[in-house]
Amino acid sequence: MKYKSLAPLNKHKNLTGGFTLIELLVAIFIMVILLLVSIPQFQHFGKKAQTQGTANELKSLIEKTRTYAMAPREQDTNILYYSIEINKNGKWTIQGTKIANQSIEIEKGAIDSRTEIEGLFYNNNDEISTGSVVLGFETPTGRAIQGLNGNKSKLDIVIKYKNSNIVAKVLINLITSQVEITEV
Repeated sequence: MKYKSLAPLNKHKNLTGGFTLIELLVAIFIMVILLLVSIPQFQHFGKKAQTQGTANELKSLIEKTRTYAMAPREQDTNILYYSIEINKNGKWTIQGTKIANQSIEIEKGAIDSRTEIEGLFYNNNDEISTGSVVLGFETPTGRAIQGLNGNKSKLDIVIKYKNSNIVAKVLINLITSQVEITEV
C-alpha cells in the first residue's frame, strides 16, 4: 500500500523568481525622481567649473604677461614694460611698450562668452569706472608698475557665469605680483 503525503499539493508554485510588473514600475519611478533631482546639481557644477576655468585663464594671462617682462623675447628689444589690458566686456590685450611710449601688440583675445566680468575693483571696494584695467610689469624684474595701477596695492577681477549667481574672483597683489583665485 502506498501512502500519500499529507502535505497539500501546490500546483501554482512560481518557479521563475523574477520581478512583478509593479515592482519594476516602482523602481523606474524612483530612478526618474532621482535623475530629475540631480540634473540641476550637474548643471550648477558645470557652470561653476566654467567660471573657475575663466578665472584660471585670466590668472594665466596675467602670469604670462609678467613672464614676458622677466624674460623678453628676442624680437622684443628695447621694451621697458609689458602690460595686459582687461576690459569689462571680457576682451584682453597683452602689449609691450618701448621707449617713447611706442606699443607693440603681442596677443589679444577674449574670455569665454558664457562668463562675464562683473566688476574690476582696487583694494576690495574701489570699483574701476573706466571699464578696463591695465596691469604693467617692468622688465626685467617683473615687478608691478605702480604708476599704471594708480598706486593701489590690490586688484580684484570678479567673474560671473551669465544669468546665475556663480562667481569667482581673481586677486592680484600689485606689490608682490602674486595672483590667486577664490570662490565667492
